Amino acid sequence: MVYLSDDVLMALKLWMGKRDKTKEYLFHGLKRGLCYSSAWNIFAQYLRQTELQHKGYSIHSLRHTFASELLNAGMRLECLQVLMVIARWR
Repeated sequence: MVYLSDDVLMALKLWMGKRDKTKEYLFHGLKRGLCYSSAWNIFAQYLRQTELQHKGYSIHSLRHTFASELLNAGMRLECLQVLMVIARWR
């Protein structure tokens, strides 16, 4: 179960039109699904594009903001805990 805002749904619809449909995973790295280093590289690229690379942002801060925003929007803590376990990088 994942929370999807209207912005996320729009971004996914755009991605579905662009992605390599021959790949097994929706988000893929070179050999399998999106790994931590691939996610970090994408995140760092966007930080550079927006000139935010020196602000101290990290994937961990993104995860923290995700959790904080959902709690502030009224999500029950029990549901958020499940999402945070699912969203953990393995």
